[in-house]
Amino acid sequence: MQVEVVDLSKVPGVQDSLCYGIARTNQMADKKAAEFQTDQSLYVYFHLPAGSTQEQRDRTQDTLRRRYLKMAPDTKLVDKIQDVPDNVPFVMGTRGASPQTREEIARRQGAGQLEVLMDTTCPYVTTQETAARKLLEEGYQLVFCGLPEYHGLPRLRGLAQLYDKEVHVAHRPEDVAKLPFKRVTRIGVILQTTWHMSLAKDAIAELVSTFREVRVMDTSCIDSLARVPAARRIAEESDVVVLVDIGKVARYLEEEIEETARRAGAGKCATVHRIENKSQLSPEWFAADSKVSILGGINVHRTVLDEVAVTIRGFHQFST
Repeated sequence: MQVEVVDLSKVPGVQDSLCYGIARTNQMADKKAAEFQTDQSLYVYFHLPAGSTQEQRDRTQDTLRRRYLKMAPDTKLVDKIQDVPDNVPFVMGTRGASPQTREEIARRQGAGQLEVLMDTTCPYVTTQETAARKLLEEGYQLVFCGLPEYHGLPRLRGLAQLYDKEVHVAHRPEDVAKLPFKRVTRIGVILQTTWHMSLAKDAIAELVSTFREVRVMDTSCIDSLARVPAARRIAEESDVVVLVDIGKVARYLEEEIEETARRAGAGKCATVHRIENKSQLSPEWFAADSKVSILGGINVHRTVLDEVAVTIRGFHQFST
């Protein structure tokens, strides 16, 4: 059996298989820990995808706890600002927040009720918000191409509310017919940050054929521009792809692999299995002569991927 972890080290900003935003947050946390430590619990505002299970929430909180262990003995994940007590250290997480949430944080900080240590919002999240705001200001109806459970949708909906508008999701081409607009409606499109134009092109083509004016702003991040093509490549070259995904943030990679399989038809294309940890692996997925590729989501450290590789190799007495 040939088992290998996909090398993303040449992708700009990626460190230990983590995306730019998360790698940047880790660096910010290490720098802050050199000047700040507390005996209190640290609260981190961090949105999870819609439909996340308690187990996924617990795993994400464990990740945050390890990230900030040099600063605080415990870290609490919160996705509602009202769940943050007064007079505690607070960090804005990598995924940012809606304008309404930021306004409340600023109010409490100004009143001396909240100690804001850092804002670790990913710059690509900020870029997405800037694009959305520009489209809304210019009178476009905002259409989001991405997963309907995307963790950033509450943030974008809060932004749209400032303009008395909504965010409409077009994940698939068939979603376009459900949009409550006339043909003359001006449509502004943004992409999920962890998305890729190859996944959005069919929905965008349907939008262009349905509406008279469609403006598209590609708001996918630099990590996705490399990670998605990597998924496509290994789908074509492998028998089995194991996608390690913590917190339901990498389903877009699974979709890319499945789309590659649809295009291949009867040709060779990998079977994909999405897991959160090595305990979910099954020996039945792998034949002795399989070529297995392991790809991590944006928040999965290289050491986790290496552990998955070791476990797979242990299923057979063959390895590379």
